[in-house]
Amino acid sequence: MSGHSKWAKIKRSKGLADAKRGATFTKIGNQITIAAKQGGGDPSMNFILRLAIDKAKVENMPKDNIQKAIDRGTGKGGENIVFENASYEGMMGGDVMFVIDTLTDSKNRTVAELKKIIESSGGTLGAVGSVLWQFDQYGRVNIFLAKTEKSEKYGGIDTLKRDNENLDDIILQILDIQGVHDVKETEFEFDGQDDLKNDGSSEYKGLEIYTDPAALSQATKSVESLGYKIESSELVQLPKNQIEIGGERINKLENLLGNLDEQDDVQNVWTNVAGY
Repeated sequence: MSGHSKWAKIKRSKGLADAKRGATFTKIGNQITIAAKQGGGDPSMNFILRLAIDKAKVENMPKDNIQKAIDRGTGKGGENIVFENASYEGMMGGDVMFVIDTLTDSKNRTVAELKKIIESSGGTLGAVGSVLWQFDQYGRVNIFLAKTEKSEKYGGIDTLKRDNENLDDIILQILDIQGVHDVKETEFEFDGQDDLKNDGSSEYKGLEIYTDPAALSQATKSVESLGYKIESSELVQLPKNQIEIGGERINKLENLLGNLDEQDDVQNVWTNVAGY
């Protein structure tokens, strides 16, 4: 019986991991589809599509899945799916606020599923505007502190060379870009090229660049034109004021965030709790 119990636990854990992986593929696939629909299916001409494909590759999404997502967006897949961006607001315990960004082909389905998840975690789904006023929207570009070096061989693999020796100069250079109003040093977990690892660490140094929302696309292109590798580019919701919570409230929040992360339509969740 102990062996059976152990296998059941492994099987259950694997099932949860596979479900999360499947949800991740669905989310990224939808991002690729809408990027291809809005800007075409050629990643060399569609910057947003290229970023989505890069994200898919980091998650080891199969090439066939990526191509199918592109085909859906360009109409080659024979499907006429219309995706919409929609944000929902909620709270838990009176002072914990959160904003949920979704990408969905059925708002009715999405809102019903979100309501069930939120209420089962002790929260409530709020009315439009009930929470969002406590957040500010920015554009955020995350970059490697590295520049791309093109391979001299046709079809060769490009490499990334660290460029963090003159950090102050780099920051000043980026701050000169129109629409950029803040740059912060940060670290990201990293499982890519070995030459970017810091002394064998699994983290690499980078920069978070904050822009006016309307300037995000152009600022991202300007940063890339300087030679820096873009890790991500997106609109974010940052709380005007953060709060600290602990104990059982942290457990409830983490349970909520975990359940939302597994929902296929959820793209991002922003909260006013420090550290989350």
